[in-house]
Amino acid sequence: MSKRISTYSIERKKARWGWIFVTPTLIFFSIFSFYPIFNALYTSLFKKKLLSLKPPDFIGLDNYIYLLKSPDFWNSIRATVVFTLGTFDCILLSRCFILCSGCGNLAAYL
Repeated sequence: MSKRISTYSIERKKARWGWIFVTPTLIFFSIFSFYPIFNALYTSLFKKKLLSLKPPDFIGLDNYIYLLKSPDFWNSIRATVVFTLGTFDCILLSRCFILCSGCGNLAAYL
């Protein structure tokens, strides 16, 4: 019974040390990943001239409404979808061709 308790306590100590070593990495990852995302979303709700010293004006979702009404935005979305689907189709067809043609060894290179 005492051997089982000591094994459990050793595993808890190892787990605690694991969390102590991982915690700084999680903190830095959170700071450098999530903070810029939330800051960008917050900043997008304001209108600010870069060289002006005046405080920014709150405009809410007007930037997003302007974006959704812009034909340039929809053109870029269309181009991205066409490029992505075209690339995916080419990759899928080339893999099927190589696997079906009996050259299974070449599939590892794609």
